[in-house]
Amino acid sequence: MVTGLYVTTSNLSTEGGGDVVSLHESNALSKFCDGNIDIFTASVVTDDVKPYPFIWDFTMSMKINKKYDLAVFNGHPFHRTIGTVKYLNPDAKIVTCVPAHNLEHSIEEHHKLGINYEQLYPHMVGAQFYEYATQETLADAVVYPSKYSMDYLSKKLSLKNRQLVIPHGCLTPSEYPSIPSIPSFGYIGALGPDKGVNYLLQAMSKLRGSKLTLYGKQTESARASIVAKNVSVYGGYGSLDEIMPKISVGVFPSATEGFNLGALECMSYGRPIIISEGAGFAEYVTDGVNGLVVPRCNVDVLIDSMKYFVDNPDSVASMGKKAYEFSKLLQWSDVESEYGKLFKSVLEGKKY
Repeated sequence: MVTGLYVTTSNLSTEGGGDVVSLHESNALSKFCDGNIDIFTASVVTDDVKPYPFIWDFTMSMKINKKYDLAVFNGHPFHRTIGTVKYLNPDAKIVTCVPAHNLEHSIEEHHKLGINYEQLYPHMVGAQFYEYATQETLADAVVYPSKYSMDYLSKKLSLKNRQLVIPHGCLTPSEYPSIPSIPSFGYIGALGPDKGVNYLLQAMSKLRGSKLTLYGKQTESARASIVAKNVSVYGGYGSLDEIMPKISVGVFPSATEGFNLGALECMSYGRPIIISEGAGFAEYVTDGVNGLVVPRCNVDVLIDSMKYFVDNPDSVASMGKKAYEFSKLLQWSDVESEYGKLFKSVLEGKKY
């Protein structure tokens, strides 16, 4: 029987991109190993340790006390933890799952807002730390959710090991959901500088008669700073069923992002989306068919795209139906099956 280990910097839940992805990745590994796995999540690391990535890695590595045949990692850095797995079993196979974004673009967006990226993420910018933080060089296979993500990191690290794209998934409702009659915009996700929410807020300041609702675990702390009358800010939510009635069009203006699960989730509920070229998920969107793809960091084009849906409400419905049908091609059950095929090929040393 295959023994498995799943390690993530997120938790396992249905709320939030990283948590949802980790939930289904761990499900895929558990199915492959017939439940014979151990799971280490963010919950095993205390809050006072979480800001320090290398202490995080050390804490996780100390939890390893037995041999595993297959270890899957989501998050950074886990260089030491991988080393411990390989020390206990030199034949252990390693898979890393990484929604890599463009580091240079991310740094630029932080600096635009006066945020010291180097202080927040020293492991990503220090030459002596970066190689340690990017465990992809140690993996038997590296999984990305988009070609955008794969092309960036494989080139940056000059990776020669096995790399492939397995997109994230969704759970499309069996019945086509209703859409609010009055176009209202929504954003689901974190509010980090590289998510482009600042451009979205600039756009909303120039749009009259439109509403924007922001949802996500990390949004509550931003309420005090977002005082626009046409913007509502909410924190965590229990399910998509709770929040979708307030959204008719999803807007995701990422400066850089490996995928964008919120965008796919909006499409699964029959909502067309506006998404920037800075998000990996943009490569899955057919511009003008199930959504609109816009340049990154361009407020004027973002405004024009949002106005289009305000002025053409029929397009909300027509594109929404195409979005709903497309989402059926990216179901979590199918994604988990693809991971199972990958795990089998890695253990057998065969091409996926």
